[in-house]
Order: sequence, then structure tokens, then C-alpha cells
Amino acid sequence: LVLTSTFPRWPNDPDPPFVFDLSRRLSRHFEVYILAPHTSGAPLSEELDGLTVKRFKYAPEKLEKLAYNGGIITNLKRNPVKSLLVLPFILSELLSAYRLIKQHNIDVIHAHWILPQGLVVIMLKLLAKSIPPVLCTAHGADVYTQKSRLMTSIKRSILNRCDCITVVSNAMKVSVLTMGITRPIFTMPMGTNLTERFIPGPENEKKQQIIFVGRLVEKKGISYLLDAFARLHKSFPEYQLLIIGEGPEEKHLKVQARQLGIEKSVDFKGGLHHDKLPSYYQSSEIAVFPFIKTGYGDQEGFGLVLVEAMGCQCCVVTTNIDTVKDIVLHEETGILVKEKDSNAIYNALTHLIDDADQKFKMASNGRHHVKEHFGWEKIAVGYADLIGRIISNKSSC
Repeated sequence: LVLTSTFPRWPNDPDPPFVFDLSRRLSRHFEVYILAPHTSGAPLSEELDGLTVKRFKYAPEKLEKLAYNGGIITNLKRNPVKSLLVLPFILSELLSAYRLIKQHNIDVIHAHWILPQGLVVIMLKLLAKSIPPVLCTAHGADVYTQKSRLMTSIKRSILNRCDCITVVSNAMKVSVLTMGITRPIFTMPMGTNLTERFIPGPENEKKQQIIFVGRLVEKKGISYLLDAFARLHKSFPEYQLLIIGEGPEEKHLKVQARQLGIEKSVDFKGGLHHDKLPSYYQSSEIAVFPFIKTGYGDQEGFGLVLVEAMGCQCCVVTTNIDTVKDIVLHEETGILVKEKDSNAIYNALTHLIDDADQKFKMASNGRHHVKEHFGWEKIAVGYADLIGRIISNKSSC
């Protein structure tokens, strides 16, 4: 049983598909049930690529807006009134999970995110006599936000009652260990398809184009990219900036582009389905991901978009936050710059535009690096082996 708050709601949903991608690969080894929150327009139940998907209702349909479109943390920050939905969300997920466990003789529960899914399974352990062993995967915001003494204590209590824990980056493992966790922790990132989907295109089809892909939220740091591009545009007016994604910062970012006088050179494409992304990466010379740590502690947990861009042989520029250093080796597979520094982004971009040989070398190195470490072939097998060990041992990984 997979518990998640991010899962495709309908065909061509632009929300991140990594839980879906992992789960459908695990369905080659196990019978997989998905429990995700319902939202307006999504079916309550469906069979999807070998997965049985159930969506739990937690409010009248028009009010089911706690998850998706940026994630729970972002939605609560944007509209604190939505905190009234948290309790019914947790209770509904709890009851729905309990029913699925009893109906289908579940052997193991895979909870994505410490909160709320990890909390739900711990509540299940307290309320029911016999609950399957639990694997909890932390993705980023669940570790880096809500760091008060009380919330840290709650997260520590949740994780120490799980049977096994995975995190998506080595830097996150260090952060989790500082909470006082005694359970086994493994670094196991999400993967992507680097053999058929995110692959290089013809080199002669590269355009004078810079690309960003991701949710339009504060921790992505897109405003710093716009400032850098405005300066770059004065020296290299032939370059275009492509921004793919949707989110609460979209209106503000469009206003910023207009105020900087670059609106004609910045193309906001909106959210696109995962299958449509490779062609945009393949036609772009450089991909920029200016991740930042927000004032309330949120930051990127891994940076799967980096892997996708590098798989398509884009040369990448990103910030030197610890969680991306598993992917980007400075001046070997990409360039790391200081966060919240538009001048550093500008300098990196001008350097790459001026030095085509180094740009091509880093792009090639990046493709080789991610294919070796982050393809689904390797990641999914690792998760299947781990889950198999949990089932065999009934409690320990």
C-alpha cells in the first residue's frame, strides 16, 4: 500500500509523477495499491498502469484543495485558512488506509513524506492490533520545514516508529540523523527514464535557449533567474528564456519580467505533462535551477529536474545547496553558484555562452553521470529489494 499526497489526478496532469513512476515499476514485483487525496475532477477509484488507485474524500469536492498545485506546505502558507482541512484530511486518509489494509491483506506500507502520511501510519499502529511494517520516504519539505521543537519531536516520534526510512539525498540523511533517529536510514533518490525519454536530441537542433522547469514556488528561486537573464539579455539579445511550470508565484514572476523589460524574451509555457518535457530540454543549450532556502526553511530535497535536464544533455547551472551535490559536481557535470545571487547566475551563463567547448564537455559528463546513478532501472530495483527484505523480515530492513 502506497500512501501519497502527490499522484496524477488525470491524463496529462503536470504535477510531479515520481511516486507514480516508482509505483508502476514496483508493480512488476508486487501487487500495488495507491491511496491519494481526492480533488475535483479526479475519479475516486481507477486502474492505472497496473496500479489500483483509490482517492479519499476529506471535504466537499469544491473545498478539496489542500494537496496538489504546489503541495500541502505551499498551499497552507499561501492560505492559512486551509489548515482547517488538515484534521479531516488525516482522519479520512487514516480510515481509508485501514479499510484497504483489511480488504487486501497488505504486506507493507510505503508512506511518502513524514507528514501527513507518516503520521497516518503511526496512528494506524496505535489504533489497530496488527499493522504491516512501514517504509517511510522523506522528500524534502517534510524535513526542512516545520522545525520547531514540537514539530521536530513529532517527526522524530514518527520516524522512530517506522521499520525503515529512505531519504532522497545524502544531505537530507544528515539532517534526519540530527533529529535523533534510531531506525535504519538509506539514501535512495527518485529516478527518471534516461534510456527512452530523457535522452539527448540532435546537437544541431539546440537553440539559443535557456530553460527552467519546476513548480513556480519560492524555493525554486526563479526571481533570481529573471534578474540574471535581464542582464544577460543586454549582451546576448538572441537568447530566449523558457519557463515551464505553474504555481502561486506565476503572476508575480510575469510582472517581474514585464518590469525588467524582458517579457518578449521570456516564454511562460505553464504546466506541461512529463512526456512533453524532453523535447524542450533537447532544444535548450542551458538549464538553470536557482534553488534557494526559504525563510521558513523549505528547500529542494533532491532536484529530479536536474537529472532530467542532464539526461537530455543540457548543461546545468544550479545553486550550491547541499541537496543537489549528489547530482552536480562543480565544473565537471555542471556549475554550482551561490544561492540568491543573480550576479553569480549571470556570470555562469556568460561563461558557458562564451566557452562552447566547456559547455559541451560538462553537458556530456552530466549525461554520463546521471545515467549511471539515477536511472529508474537502478532506483526501482533498489526499492524492490528493500521492500522485499521488509516483507521477508516482517519488521526490519
